[in-house]
Amino acid sequence: VVGGGRRLAGVGKSGEPGCGPVAGEFFDESLLPTGYFDVIFYRGFIEHYTDPAVVTLRIAQLLRPCGKVMTLIPNFVGLYGALQKRVDPGIFDKHVVMDCESLDRPHVTADLRPVMPAQFWGCFAPGVVNYGSRARYLLPPVKLLQQLVCWPLGLLRLDFESRLASPYIVGIYQKPE
Repeated sequence: VVGGGRRLAGVGKSGEPGCGPVAGEFFDESLLPTGYFDVIFYRGFIEHYTDPAVVTLRIAQLLRPCGKVMTLIPNFVGLYGALQKRVDPGIFDKHVVMDCESLDRPHVTADLRPVMPAQFWGCFAPGVVNYGSRARYLLPPVKLLQQLVCWPLGLLRLDFESRLASPYIVGIYQKPE
């Protein structure tokens, strides 16, 4: 299952006859089958809810026993949050700022065990910021700067994840049997 909004799409259990795409409104229990998915990946979703446990409890319903979920959110506790707030406060205000602990907590509340507890992920990437109407002019030089910084850091093995510079927070969780 993947999604960046309330509509999700996915593929059913592997090896199941007639396995095919499944799509639906995330909270509509009649459209997305309970206990159906082996793996769920979602990004840009949970951080829009003031009560993220609402999302993780639904994820737990959708997963089959031993199913896994990978959650990816923007890292707005570091550089990118400050940059997003300055460039387009309207976009920033649509997010609930979460750190690693506040991403793990609602998953644990939904009885999803951390396989890989939430951590900062990725190299310097100002291109992840939504520049709104300025994107046409700002994005090309920003992406160039990103490449000029990340490639040498990667070659020198200095591209480490951090609260300040990583663009994302990611966690992997598993539903018990």
